[in-house]
Amino acid sequence: MSKKSLNDYRILGKHYENVLKKFGDNNRGMDWNNDIDSALRFKVIEELIITKINLKDTKIKLLDFGCGTSNFFQYLKNKNKHRHYIYTGIDINNSSIEIAKQKFPSNTYFHRDILRENTCLDVYDYIIINGLFTQKLSLSVKKMTEFMFSILSKLSNNFSVGLAFNVLSENVDYINKKNFYPKSSQLEDFICKNITRSFIIRHDYGLYEKTFYLYKDLYR
Repeated sequence: MSKKSLNDYRILGKHYENVLKKFGDNNRGMDWNNDIDSALRFKVIEELIITKINLKDTKIKLLDFGCGTSNFFQYLKNKNKHRHYIYTGIDINNSSIEIAKQKFPSNTYFHRDILRENTCLDVYDYIIINGLFTQKLSLSVKKMTEFMFSILSKLSNNFSVGLAFNVLSENVDYINKKNFYPKSSQLEDFICKNITRSFIIRHDYGLYEKTFYLYKDLYR
C-alpha cells in the first residue's frame, strides 16, 4: 500500500468501532443484518477446515483476522467445536478486542494494525477473514482493492494449510455505493500470482457474496 494511501483504510476501522458503540456486541454491532446469515457465513468459512481435517484427532491453530468481538468463536462454542481449536483473534479496534478478552479469557487476542506496525505473526494452520472486504464506505474502488491485496499479501506467509475470506458478488440484486464488489478476474489473477494457484470459490450458499478458500499445496 502506498504511503499516500496509508491512513485511508483506517476509516473502515473507525466505522466498525462506531457501529459497535451504537449497537453493542451483537450482529448489528458487527454491521451484519441478521443472525441467520451470519451463522451461514460462519458455517461456510469453517468448511475450509472441516473438509480437510479430521477434527477428532487434531488441534487446529486458527487465526481469526479482523475478529471483532470473537463471534466466530462463539459460533464454534455453540456447536461444541471450540475445543478442537487453538484460537487467536486480531483486530484493529481495541474496544472489540477488550470485549472478546472478557468473553473468552483463555483465547489469545492482539490489538494490531499489521499495515502500520512491524507486527510479527505466528504461522497458523488456518486464517479466516470474515466481512473485512465487504464495505469500502468512502474509499475508492482502487484504494479498497489496494487495501485488500495488502492484507492478503501480509498474511500469505502466515498460514500453512488454508485461508478463507469472503467478498460481495458482482452479481447482486442491487448496488450499494458504500459496498465493495471486487472484480473476480482481478482478484483471481492476484491470488494466482502472489499467493497460491490452489483455491476454491464458493458461490453456492444463497447470499449475494462468495467465499474464497486458498490452500497451500492442495494436491501434494
